[in-house]
Amino acid sequence: VALTKLKGVVGLQIDFDARESERDFYRKLLVKLRNMLPNNYVLSITALASWAIYDNWVADLPIDEAVPMLFRMGADKQPILNYLAAKKDFTSQNTSTSFGISTDSELPWLPAERRVYVFAERSWSAELLNDSLQKVEKWQTK
Repeated sequence: VALTKLKGVVGLQIDFDARESERDFYRKLLVKLRNMLPNNYVLSITALASWAIYDNWVADLPIDEAVPMLFRMGADKQPILNYLAAKKDFTSQNTSTSFGISTDSELPWLPAERRVYVFAERSWSAELLNDSLQKVEKWQTK
């Protein structure tokens, strides 16, 4: 919470892949954190892609956004790719403002007009950035 006092810091993102058994703890943590943060401070979390589609337990969390991570999806990968291929959007308001991808992601489609978080599996370069931007544009126009 001390970070909220730093000049130019306007938000906080938490990355925690909560197992089902950890969800109650995570919810309580986020409620407590939200109550400690200034009203205008953005509280964001990363979210497993499944949380934005069919296991949407994050819909009523006290957060401004839950960022679906569309890479390294494990056992849920194929159902999620099928869902995106059908051009279906994420299921709650707090999961439909942004998404995260990796520079080595291959996706069939992505919703347009979203904030995009791009994670690199290697050091950034101008070429890697340009390739990533081109991929996002291609996926959003399919």
